[in-house]
Amino acid sequence: MFKDETSSAKLATFTCACCAESALHADCVIASLDDFDPSLLHSPDRQNDQHMLNDYFDKDCPLPQLPFSESDSPLHDLMVDPAGVRQSDTGKFQLLLCGLCRKKLNKGKRPALSLVNRTFLGDVPDELKDLTVVEEAMIARCRAKCWIVQLKEENQDLQLSPPVADIITPICVIFVGSCPPT
Repeated sequence: MFKDETSSAKLATFTCACCAESALHADCVIASLDDFDPSLLHSPDRQNDQHMLNDYFDKDCPLPQLPFSESDSPLHDLMVDPAGVRQSDTGKFQLLLCGLCRKKLNKGKRPALSLVNRTFLGDVPDELKDLTVVEEAMIARCRAKCWIVQLKEENQDLQLSPPVADIITPICVIFVGSCPPT
């Protein structure tokens, strides 16, 4: 039972087009642009809400490039993660959505964690693409308190059972100096 529930197939993930969360395939909902109001996912500079526009963009930072900027694309000006977008056999775009985003969009509301709500960063610079978990945590503006790391089995007959002490031992980074790091 445990081996089946923790198999690669059961733990396979997808990326939600709306919030860019990595979620289990079992929670994936496929939606077409006809299933909800796509203006909920429009870039703030394409909306008529001047207050949101002023609050959203930092005047000192360049605007990130939207993933679907071709003017003839049905996804033009939508802030969606390209990893959560696919085309059907008929050529229509489909969005892979997590249950929470789908629920909000069905109600005509913008999901709180959608990329439109100040979480869209654009492409990651090449210098930052290969960081380890610890390196990423060191430069992040905010951090998770813990991470769950999935160990992949090379040999299906091999059981990965680390000692409990190894599992609960956290990674600690200690700063030594007269003031906090900047």
